[in-house]
Amino acid sequence: MSSSINILIIDDNAGLCESLKDILVDKGYVVETAADGKQAVNLCRTNKYDIALVDISLPDVSGIELVEEITKLSPMTEYIYMTGQASVDSAIEAVKQNNVISYETKPLNMDSFLALINQVVDRRQLDKKLGESEQKIRKLSHAIDQSSSTIVITNSKGKIEFVNPKFTELTGYTFEEVIGENPRILKSGKTPPGVYKELWEAISSGNEWRGEFCNRKKNGELYWEFASISPVKDDK
Repeated sequence: MSSSINILIIDDNAGLCESLKDILVDKGYVVETAADGKQAVNLCRTNKYDIALVDISLPDVSGIELVEEITKLSPMTEYIYMTGQASVDSAIEAVKQNNVISYETKPLNMDSFLALINQVVDRRQLDKKLGESEQKIRKLSHAIDQSSSTIVITNSKGKIEFVNPKFTELTGYTFEEVIGENPRILKSGKTPPGVYKELWEAISSGNEWRGEFCNRKKNGELYWEFASISPVKDDK
């Protein structure tokens, strides 16, 4: 497991804390312990934890009250309650809280407990990757929208699926007018037919094509365009 996952164990049972810590550290996690609510809050003021394992009954505060306080300091932390005094009422109250994953009874079944933590870690890492992918997509989207070049995306049948603002500025066609249309709406009749044949042979073979077109704007005005056209490939 990634050592970038930080876990805080909050329990006044020193033996349980140390044994849990040893097991989790051995699995590659970064682990700290707190014996009471005050110590836990102080740690959370300076550190960020992915997961907190919280005893529901602590010497100075209830686990439920502590989770509410820690959440204010670290909104992204997720919680697993541990208790040796389970009750229906405390379980219901616990799982109503935001970011509470589970309510576990002591003595802990270590295999299932570790499996639960692994599931949380796997999900958090997947969420992180998805977040990074979304950020890349947003950057790419901004770059396309702000590009000084016209950008057109079609499907495999040549129907337009996307154009950027520069395209609408240059051609006079709105986004809505061209979606679903074929780029041939720009044809002026001035570009030799052989150019289009060469273009489709290139991209149908999975290659990039570069060349010049004489195109026609919506208002009938002609313009020359140097184009770079390439297929967008998937795993097939």
